[in-house]
Amino acid sequence: SDLEPGLGRLVGGTFVPSLMSAGSATIFPSNMAIAATGDVRDALEVGRIIGREARAVGIHLAFAPTVDVNNNPANPVISTRSFGEDPQRVAELSAAFIRGMQSEGVAATAKHFPGHGDTDTDSHLALPVVRSDAARLAAVELVPFRASIDAGVVGVMTAHVALPAVGIDSSPATLEPRIVTSLLRDSLGFRGLAITDALRMQAVGQGYTPEQAAVLAVQAGADILLSPTDVTRTIDAVTAAVEQGTIPAGRIERSVRRILELKARTRAARHPIVSLDSLRQQVGGPAHWALARDIAARAITLLRDSAALVPAPRDGRLALVTYAPELDVTAGRAFAAELRAGFRPLRSAE
Repeated sequence: SDLEPGLGRLVGGTFVPSLMSAGSATIFPSNMAIAATGDVRDALEVGRIIGREARAVGIHLAFAPTVDVNNNPANPVISTRSFGEDPQRVAELSAAFIRGMQSEGVAATAKHFPGHGDTDTDSHLALPVVRSDAARLAAVELVPFRASIDAGVVGVMTAHVALPAVGIDSSPATLEPRIVTSLLRDSLGFRGLAITDALRMQAVGQGYTPEQAAVLAVQAGADILLSPTDVTRTIDAVTAAVEQGTIPAGRIERSVRRILELKARTRAARHPIVSLDSLRQQVGGPAHWALARDIAARAITLLRDSAALVPAPRDGRLALVTYAPELDVTAGRAFAAELRAGFRPLRSAE
């Protein structure tokens, strides 16, 4: 499951009109906030706690962390999901997160290979183009992936991005053997699970049928085809390709072996049912929430204050504007309550 920024992504939140809470799993600040604390131990602990809570509910493979270098301020989809714009710092924090998560018996996945940071297009909607040449890839985008592999990461998720400088003009990296096999496996020495980003995303969906995307992804070296548009057509296409010899049977067998090895390492097959008592003890514990709040507090960063408005004068007027999804009826309320305790009057707008 996609567990950035934690299991709370799946069960947190409040539903209207009953205002019923969807659960109490810990919701951590984003990767960029974790990096803003300046302490690599935070990344290690967040990874460990997310892994502990995930395993408690029966999730053994987590699609986290995002290890992309956020070196394009116009990026509409990575942004705060990244640990930052410094490749070495991103590498250090990514490796720590991975070590923490996998210490709890949950496989981590570094994404989105070979790097989705330097794009100005959302791959959910269209195919982004990364203009980096081989030298820049080696010096920037690939640095966190090397560190992740050295840290023993189990999975790597491929990106639906085109890389013309590496010889790919309009084909997503997910479907390219030169990226998944030659670069990831042969050059970087990755031996774990290669997982596609969701195949229903438009970066793939606009140019390929479900059958074409499935066969090309397997030929490129993918072990897991994530979230295809049509599951039945995808399975039938891969089966037919094997029967026709388009995909060698050995290619499938290598992927199956990697998946079975993952199930053995995580003991998923031997313990398919979770303990409810353990779940209640592990998920959303006070210490977990305390760390989330502590990181959030230490992550606050003042970018500029040219008008010298911080700290705000307590005898002035203050307006609080909350920007949130329409159904997120609790957004901003805790923050507003804190402000009301120290500022009079406070005018809120949602």
